[in-house]
Amino acid sequence: MLSLALVNGLGSWPASYAVAGETSSLRLRARSQGIGWLFHSLALGAMAIVLPYIFNPDAGDLGAKTGFVYAGLCLLGTGLAWWLVPEMRGRSNVDIDRMFNLGLKTRDFKTWGLGEEYRSK
Repeated sequence: MLSLALVNGLGSWPASYAVAGETSSLRLRARSQGIGWLFHSLALGAMAIVLPYIFNPDAGDLGAKTGFVYAGLCLLGTGLAWWLVPEMRGRSNVDIDRMFNLGLKTRDFKTWGLGEEYRSK
């Protein structure tokens, strides 16, 4: 458990704050952050309520199989992140805002380059 917390604490957990802070347009950043944290809190609350019932021998009685529930949720989250989070490596805030204003799909962020802005209108 400690090694898992160490690996995640140095990798995915800090990255989630960076991604959440950069994957919205500057104009809508505060609202995007608020909506993101609202849904995060709702999901965390739901898991805090459901997890004891899943694990408990008197209710769901999954025991160690509860890990499969988490694995399924992790696969779902990974797929949604791949599909919904745009590629922003090497982009400035101005470029990212321009791509959002053009209404590009998240999959097109990776290949968008200078000059395509005028062709996509």
